[in-house]
Amino acid sequence: MSWFELIADRKIRDAMEEGRFDDLPGKGKPLNLDVDLSVPPEQRMAMRLMREANLLPDWIQLDKEIRQRQERIRTKTEAYALRREADRERAGEDAAAIRRLDGRRDDFLIYAAKELRDLNRAIDRFNLIVPALSRQRLRLKLPVVLAELEERFPRLQPLLGDTMPWREIIREERPPTRLSNRMPVRRRKESFG
Repeated sequence: MSWFELIADRKIRDAMEEGRFDDLPGKGKPLNLDVDLSVPPEQRMAMRLMREANLLPDWIQLDKEIRQRQERIRTKTEAYALRREADRERAGEDAAAIRRLDGRRDDFLIYAAKELRDLNRAIDRFNLIVPALSRQRLRLKLPVVLAELEERFPRLQPLLGDTMPWREIIREERPPTRLSNRMPVRRRKESFG
């Protein structure tokens, strides 16, 4: 034992004899030594503080929001399906009512396209900050999902022209990928003389 450890040990024993440790908070309770071995040692303190403050890491919070968005879209789709069926029965053969139903269908598809586009953007943000590649989420294939919605909710009256009002909403402008050799350019050998 070094002289420093001897002095520290002696001071601790003196304090115990004087009763300075008798009324400490948590006395008689087991220590909370939960150590998450998957967390790097330099981040354990921050993770413990976040857990005690009931805070979630950004990627977990974003994953939770993505799941809530998916459920909200699913719920609104089912509610629209029920409402559409009831309105269809009430409309009968009235041409004006059928046009209104088709207008609501287009409005719903535009709403769904915007929500699904925003969901894909949230998935992109999530995939950038998630700590492990295995936890990344797949993006939705928007044209496929919206085509399925169109098939589920067909037009009641045929329409000439663009039957996909959501096409412009889901178009993603991506910068062109530039393929080039990233090797440094070789310099000519010249004398410095």
